[in-house]
Amino acid sequence: MSIIKFFFRLLLLCVSLNAIAHPAPNSILIVDVRESVIDAELHLPIPELQLAVPFKISNDVTNLYSELEKYVQSHVAFTDASGQYWKLQVLTLNVETTGNKAVGITNEIVAQLRLVPPPGAEVRHFIIRYDAIMDKVVNHRALVYVRQDWEKGRVDKNHEEVGVISINTATMKIEPLTIDLKEGSKWTGFQAMIRLGMKHISEGTDHLLFLLALLLTAPLFYNNRRWEVQPVISRSIVKILKISFSFTIGHSLTLAFASLGWIRIASQPVEIIIAASIIVTAFHALKPIFPNGETLVAAAFGLVHGLAFSTVLYEMHLASGQLLLSLLGFNIGIEIMQIIVIFLIMPWLLFLSLYSIYKTIKNIIAVIAIAMALAWMAERITGTEILFANFVKAIASNAILFVVVLFILSLYCYLTKKQIN
Repeated sequence: MSIIKFFFRLLLLCVSLNAIAHPAPNSILIVDVRESVIDAELHLPIPELQLAVPFKISNDVTNLYSELEKYVQSHVAFTDASGQYWKLQVLTLNVETTGNKAVGITNEIVAQLRLVPPPGAEVRHFIIRYDAIMDKVVNHRALVYVRQDWEKGRVDKNHEEVGVISINTATMKIEPLTIDLKEGSKWTGFQAMIRLGMKHISEGTDHLLFLLALLLTAPLFYNNRRWEVQPVISRSIVKILKISFSFTIGHSLTLAFASLGWIRIASQPVEIIIAASIIVTAFHALKPIFPNGETLVAAAFGLVHGLAFSTVLYEMHLASGQLLLSLLGFNIGIEIMQIIVIFLIMPWLLFLSLYSIYKTIKNIIAVIAIAMALAWMAERITGTEILFANFVKAIASNAILFVVVLFILSLYCYLTKKQIN
């Protein structure tokens, strides 16, 4: 082997290793399956796209909207099995940044698409004909994902890869990708929404903290401008039920109205008011602000919390039939998790209320709730991450420890015979 050939092969090896270490970004097509249409999100990395188009692409696509729209429409197509083309609409075009310093930062064109099948075609069965970028850049690929498919129970935005489109090196052709999503059902979608409601409330620490702050006073009654321990447990249980039911009525109303599009409020003020609701109710636990008015407050602030819940359903863009079932299922999921939380926490609070230590425990929980809510409020007002708020999130992610602490305190009071009220 000549020295020239040796160095040439060494150079090719170095180039190959560099390509492996820094792979070229792929195109990504994310599919949301609706009842009668497909909504899709197409990500085209600008460095690769620039190699495939004759015009210069900048971060401001306003002046290139027409050219990019034509490019997408000429390189992306859905058909049914008989070859009939679906109607493709480019809804929006934007530039977004993806990646990080470790793997590299890339600007990409993000196109929101809507694909409407021809009359009689099945929305769950289609063929993707795609050659964007790869008709000029032969090693380029397009990864295809399904993000939302209500009838199959995919509602939580966890992407599922369903195929890859690339050039067949044997034939040097780009083969269409056939997608068969199989048949789903309304029952599967309904069950998925129950699970999503449970997940949403279990991860919504601010919602649970508001409810807890209100329930801190359930074992108490108002007397002479201060809290006194309720001597009859049954009255405390009735109070718990009233507070929980009022909160349910409040958030159910606005959840329905906002999900149906009848009311719409920006998320930032809603999130700020939710943090404020925790502060108000926690202060009420320290010192009565609205004595005997917990049920009304639960209903009033529940209206605001329902607006936050509705964001999940509103962003899913469900058809009317699916939306009504989703509202019911999502609400059932919220209530199931709410009941679970009450059963996990309230027996210990009721037991501890039999002992004089309860007032101290109540005050500590209320102060912690105020501190957490203030951190959330500051973060939501400024729109920037706050160190203490990150600490709060870490604590909230281990909320089960709170139940363990209540159990240990209850056991301690029982074993040591702490002073009984």
